[in-house]
Amino acid sequence: WASLFPTMVMRSGVSSFLCVFLLVLAQDINDIHFSHWTEQDVGIWLTSISFIEYKDAFAENHIDGECLPELTESTLKELGITSVGHRLKILREVRRLQPPPPP
Repeated sequence: WASLFPTMVMRSGVSSFLCVFLLVLAQDINDIHFSHWTEQDVGIWLTSISFIEYKDAFAENHIDGECLPELTESTLKELGITSVGHRLKILREVRRLQPPPPP
C-alpha cells in the first residue's frame, strides 16, 4: 500500500508538506509487521488509506496493530463509523495487511 500512499493522501486533501511527512512515517511503519504497530502507526495507516477522519476514534479506543485483525463491522460501528462503505473498505484494507493463507 505504501506505493499508492502519495496519491491516496493527496486525494484526501492533505497538504503536500504533510504528504511528504506522512510518506516518511509510512515508510517507517512499512518496515514493521502490522501486529507490532502502535496506536500512532495505525493512525498513519488510516491516513494512508484515506480515512484520516477516524484516526482519533481509533486512538481514543487504543486500537493498535494487534487489534486490527479483530475488527468487525460491529466494532467499527462502536468506533462511530456509520458509513457501511467505509466499514467495508477498512475491513478490506485490514485483510490486505495479513499474509495469504498457505495453499
